[in-house]
Amino acid sequence: MRIFNMKYLWTALFWLLTVPSNAHAIWIETNTEAKVGDWHEVRVFFGEPNETNKPTPTERWYSDLNTLSLLLISPSGKVVTLEKKQAELYYYANFKVEEEGVYTLSINHLVAKVYKRMRLRYQSVAYVSTHPLKETIIMGDKSFFRLGIVPAEKEGQKYKAFYKKRGLKEENVTFDFSVDKSVTVRTDKKGAFYFNPDTSDRYVLNLAKKKKHRGKHNDRKYLFDYIWLTFRH
Repeated sequence: MRIFNMKYLWTALFWLLTVPSNAHAIWIETNTEAKVGDWHEVRVFFGEPNETNKPTPTERWYSDLNTLSLLLISPSGKVVTLEKKQAELYYYANFKVEEEGVYTLSINHLVAKVYKRMRLRYQSVAYVSTHPLKETIIMGDKSFFRLGIVPAEKEGQKYKAFYKKRGLKEENVTFDFSVDKSVTVRTDKKGAFYFNPDTSDRYVLNLAKKKKHRGKHNDRKYLFDYIWLTFRH
C-alpha cells in the first residue's frame, strides 16, 4: 500500500491558498559565473515555475509583460536597463562584464491588467559573479520583496527573505522542481531559511504574498494585491 507524503500535501494546500490556479510567473535564467571582458547573456521566461521546460511563447505573454524592464546593477553600483530582444520562448539581453565582483539582475513589473480581482506584481532576481561569493548578496526592490544569498558554508544553501526592508518573518517559501515535486520551508524570525535538496536538479524559489487591498488599477476594480518573486537556482 502506497503511503501519501504529507509534506507534499501541505505544499499543495499552501499553493492552493496563496497562488492563483494555473499560476504563471516571470523568471530569469543566466550563468552565475563570468569573466571580465566577456559578453554575458540573460534570458527572461514566463510560464509555470514547476514546468520550466514548457515556457509560454513570447507572442502569448500575458497583458503587457513584454514591456517589462530588466535592470542590471554592477559591482560599483551603476544601474543600467538592459535592451532586450524577443525570441520564440524568451526575451534575452547581453551585457559586457567590465568589473570584478557581483552583478545583480532584477525585474519588478506591475501588470497592466487586473487578473481575477488581483493586481499582480511580478518580481524576479538573479546574479552573476566573477568569483565565488564571499559575502551575502541581496537582490530585489526595497519596497517589495528582496532575496539574500548567503555564501555556502556546508551542503545546501542559506537564504534571507525580506519584505519592505524587514525580514520576512515565519512565512512559507516554496521550491518548485517539477509538476510532481515542490518543497516548502519556513523562514525564521529574521527571514532566514536553509534548503538542502535531496537532488541536484534545478529549482525555482518562490516568495508570494496576497494582501487585501481594494482599489482601481487602469480603471478596473481589484480586491487584492498579489506579489510574487522568483529566483532560478
